[in-house]
Amino acid sequence: MTRSRLRIGLLALVAGSACHHTSPAMPGSAESAGPGLRVLTRHDKPAPSSVVLVSSSSGKVLAIERGDDAGVVRLALEPGLYKVRVASPKGYAVREVDLRKDLIALRLDDSCELVAGVTSDELGPGDIAWLLTVPGGEYFGAIIDRDRTFRACVPANAYALDPDERLAPFFAFEPPAKIRFDAYKRERIEVPPPETAAPASHASIGELVSRNTVIIGIGEANHGSREFLAIRLKETLALARTQDVRYIALEAGAAEVFPLDDYVHGASVDVRGAVSKIGYWMWDTEEFIATLEAIRKYNASAAASERLTLIGVDVQTASAAAAYLRTSRISLSPQQRDALDLVGAADNLTQLPGERASTLSEAFAALTLPGGDSPSLRLELARLQIECRFAMLTQTNRLSPIVREEGMERMTNLLLEKLGANRAVLWAHNGHINTDPHAGYIPLGARLRAAHGHKYMAVGLLMGSGEFRAWDVNQKVGVVSHRIDAPPAFTLEAHLLRHFVAGPVFASLDEVPAELAQWISIPRRAVEVGGQMSSEWRLRNHSAAFDAIGFVPRVSPTTPTPTGVRKAS
Repeated sequence: MTRSRLRIGLLALVAGSACHHTSPAMPGSAESAGPGLRVLTRHDKPAPSSVVLVSSSSGKVLAIERGDDAGVVRLALEPGLYKVRVASPKGYAVREVDLRKDLIALRLDDSCELVAGVTSDELGPGDIAWLLTVPGGEYFGAIIDRDRTFRACVPANAYALDPDERLAPFFAFEPPAKIRFDAYKRERIEVPPPETAAPASHASIGELVSRNTVIIGIGEANHGSREFLAIRLKETLALARTQDVRYIALEAGAAEVFPLDDYVHGASVDVRGAVSKIGYWMWDTEEFIATLEAIRKYNASAAASERLTLIGVDVQTASAAAAYLRTSRISLSPQQRDALDLVGAADNLTQLPGERASTLSEAFAALTLPGGDSPSLRLELARLQIECRFAMLTQTNRLSPIVREEGMERMTNLLLEKLGANRAVLWAHNGHINTDPHAGYIPLGARLRAAHGHKYMAVGLLMGSGEFRAWDVNQKVGVVSHRIDAPPAFTLEAHLLRHFVAGPVFASLDEVPAELAQWISIPRRAVEVGGQMSSEWRLRNHSAAFDAIGFVPRVSPTTPTPTGVRKAS
């Protein structure tokens, strides 16, 4: 084998939503989700493989997946034309393939060079994808098994280890001591966090907002820390007073938020009952009710043109939207009423016959709103919420998170059409507001960046230590408090905690010292969870994901209301 220089990096096998609010999604089976390949040897035997999918237009790596024992690889990607590079112990293939929802057979070439290796580190749970690249842009993936070994065939005379390459500890809780490759030079690889100067700190998000910014995503590293909600409120009120922010877009259903918006505008509303009907435990807290009280107080003293309006942009529910449309002054046909009833009550429509699905789609498309070319925003939001929820319900569990992000984008874009000269903030998890597409999963923030450029600004909120609420790892107990005494040494949060023991502070990632900027440009584990606690930290490329970060050295758990308590059944 020719020892041309090789760069080896790590990618996470990421597919799925940042959080679970209503009911946990169960993994889709290999035979039921998305477009896919069936990888076979030249003798038509199944060939479990590592498959790298590359964009045919940009050449960007979109995903790395592993096949099952039958050689089947299912993909959380839209059907279309992709370049695929398959590496298996049985052979390899490089093809441009038109992937449909049915399985496409792909046969391997026999002539290949076997690359085998073993890592000497104790790895975190889950599979690991190694992305091998060589000059000229060829990519091959090798999946590391739980026994820490890997085997793959690649074109002969292509690869050798670059001993100068530094590997980040993406899949371990401690920096790795060494990584060993059979038949290659053993190399000790250490990745200590850089001892660099701290990034320049700012007291508020407002100091970082550019003149062109229209919507500001303010994230959170988990759904159960009271400090993140307090920061969002403080920063949003400041932006409302000084930078024309007039809307707050929430990670919640649009129609469920209508009563909350009435409340903050002074109406008599059972606010606790309205909050419980959102259906998300993350909002059903004493802290969020206090937040609504603060916004109501702000609106009471603000001029009418300066008041804050609440908008829901999530699409995981539809019952409230269906009820809102049924009780509005809209002329509904019997077919449209049936469609609203079905989608409003459904949890899953993947088995819906194609003809019935087409009828429902036509019913929604024909729904005429009063007001001519300028219907009320609430009616438009409710109709769009129904349409997007229907799209989610007809997808497999593996693909529905992607459709969810598409729906949230459509809801947010509808809001942006109504802004005029005003601005908005978006309150959602870091996993939604970030601008970094990965493994075929394009979050809301990345979609907004692609559509609107830097009119969209993403601010990720990070935490150091403390307690927060989330579902337990196995969802056998409920939403409980979890404690983090200190972030792992190889994380960005650990680096920030050394410099900022008091907070919160904000930093633009354009102002990060050069050495630190280079260090965080590699994807690293982040002290971040969604609605459910994980046994390993989420992979995050901070420099690609956020324009700025806010750091909270210590967090504390939110306080659930009586209806906000969640226990496993």
